[in-house]
Amino acid sequence: VTVANRKIFPTKFSVTHPNSTSIQITTPTMRLTYDKGSTQPTCSGQQDTDEVGGQRVRKYPNGIQNVSQQQCCSTCHSDTQCTVWVYEPSSKNCWLLYGVTRSKPRKDRVLGTMAAFSENNLHIDLNFAHASVKTWNPSTENKGNLNGTRTSLDNVAHWVELDPGLISKDGWWLVDDTTAPRLVANSAVKIPWLSKDFTDTVDWYFLGYGRDFRGILGEFSQLVDHQPIPPLSSFGVWWSLYWKFSAQSFNETVLQGYRDHGLPLNHVVLDMDWHIEPKVKGCQSWGGFTWNKQLFPDPQAFKNALHTPYNGYGWPLKLLLNVHPQTGVDHCQAHYQDMCKTLHMDCSKNQTIPCNMTNPHFYNALFDIYLNPNQGVDYW
Repeated sequence: VTVANRKIFPTKFSVTHPNSTSIQITTPTMRLTYDKGSTQPTCSGQQDTDEVGGQRVRKYPNGIQNVSQQQCCSTCHSDTQCTVWVYEPSSKNCWLLYGVTRSKPRKDRVLGTMAAFSENNLHIDLNFAHASVKTWNPSTENKGNLNGTRTSLDNVAHWVELDPGLISKDGWWLVDDTTAPRLVANSAVKIPWLSKDFTDTVDWYFLGYGRDFRGILGEFSQLVDHQPIPPLSSFGVWWSLYWKFSAQSFNETVLQGYRDHGLPLNHVVLDMDWHIEPKVKGCQSWGGFTWNKQLFPDPQAFKNALHTPYNGYGWPLKLLLNVHPQTGVDHCQAHYQDMCKTLHMDCSKNQTIPCNMTNPHFYNALFDIYLNPNQGVDYW
């Protein structure tokens, strides 16, 4: 298998075509069989269940009225964009969707999927020890997943379930990456950019490993590429305090205090008081990108002093500035008009430019006008 011009998984495998609609892929430990001719819609659906996160297909933006559940399911099956259908028996309304992230309970709703693969057309024979089943298909339940992590703990103050991980005591796991954002070429930023546009490609990865947990983690890292290693300095000592320091008070109390007590230091994190906090209508005190010159009269000199090896430590210190970009860019910020001009916005009424980091034009403008020109800031 080759991914991004890199040859991975050198294990020998063979591909055969038993007939015009079937394919078999055989390795020493697994044999996958797919029979396209057996693809049939399953229209029973999940009772009292609704969808979350879906978008309506282009052909039926308002749904379909006065149809049966079978008609709803069949229409989804014939629409190339539809992956999930939702039917309401009481009104006979039908919604065809894609990009559904999960389901939720809801009375008088029936949810059905139109997966390209099902137990009718796809199965994998598992020929290795410690597998929970001898033959897997898309409806096979995995009960032994050991879980992974969560993308965020925001607003969490109670016990929460972890998201599934790659490792399962069942000896296998299916990674469904179909609805995940994809990196696609984007001329606006000249780097691969996240896209959630519709794709009719099913993106599945079946991992069969038995008890070779270490081995599958290694092979999966080859598939998704190796993870970047944090810089060595990030494993050192970090300092941060939510306090209104000035350049002078910071040097006299924090840096001198660390030096006087012989304490190591690698990272300096300035909380939000490094930037202006205007008490002006239409401006945000919480977020900002403009140095507070009353506290830091010469920001560049402050940054240079931290980065020089003659700062009393014998090595440069890293500087991080705390920002809250979700508040947008208000008219009290320096270069506000430059942002408006770059984004082709009419800012005659001094309205705040909303933050949208998924928009490549806003992303470019924020970095080009505020973040990149701020030389000497190592991380934001």
